[in-house]
Amino acid sequence: MGVVFGTHAQDIVRLLAKKADTNEPVNMQTIFYCFTFDCINSVAFNKNVNSLEGNVKDCEFQNAFDVIQAGVLTRFLMPWWKLNRFLGLPTERAMGKSLKVVNAYVEEVVDQYFEKDGTVKDDAIKDDRTITGLFLEYAQTSGIKYDRVFIRDMILNTVIAGRDTTGSALTSCIQFLCEHPAWQDKLHEEALACFGGNTQESLCFDDLDDKSPVAEAVFLEALRLHPSVPGNEKISIRETTFPSGFTVPAGVSVGWTPQATNMYKKLWGPNAEEFDPSRWIGKTYDDFMYPT
Repeated sequence: MGVVFGTHAQDIVRLLAKKADTNEPVNMQTIFYCFTFDCINSVAFNKNVNSLEGNVKDCEFQNAFDVIQAGVLTRFLMPWWKLNRFLGLPTERAMGKSLKVVNAYVEEVVDQYFEKDGTVKDDAIKDDRTITGLFLEYAQTSGIKYDRVFIRDMILNTVIAGRDTTGSALTSCIQFLCEHPAWQDKLHEEALACFGGNTQESLCFDDLDDKSPVAEAVFLEALRLHPSVPGNEKISIRETTFPSGFTVPAGVSVGWTPQATNMYKKLWGPNAEEFDPSRWIGKTYDDFMYPT
């Protein structure tokens, strides 16, 4: 996995070098989302994509994917969304078109592993070390059968988890570094001290372990202030009692906001709303103090 991320990181370096030569502005959020999309395709199902270079099909999928996610949020906020769909309002029409694009893209991936009759291709999962390959291999050896629809939905969930969360966190890092040039300088100094400024070699996770406390602190602080998932909600499938003694009945929706917890001054101090990576350097926190 580290090799995959390192290889695609070099794609970013080359792309930014080209843009710098022509003094062309760049949208780092778009670049990071393409980067994580390319990585998760390789790691999850060995699909070689290159959205960083502007491959039309890959970019079309991402655009459609974003339209659907925005549409789902709209549906959540508007309980009458089925009426909107019936009337063919713009948001619902856009979702319908985008869903066709997303399904067609994912079906190609599913076809890598399944025959048209729904049976798994043995030769496809043999020696396949991707997330999907390992998942299907385990299912097969355990006697568990999954159909194409289940795997399609799993693949989409994997893309969301692999693209959006990391892409958002990396974008936040760049934003905060642009707003705090002093931390840019510290990060640059650490990179030169640890790696000699060599950008031509792909670094793996072990290369960073314990060698880059500033880089880790910047990332954690950006994630604390701008969590990739600022709010979440689950429905209890059975009555559940929290450690505090508070009981949640079955079938009740429970929401929580990491965004608020991460700025709680009783936990993080009076400067909880400020970007200060030094809070992470050389310090140990309890189980409730970590970015999400």
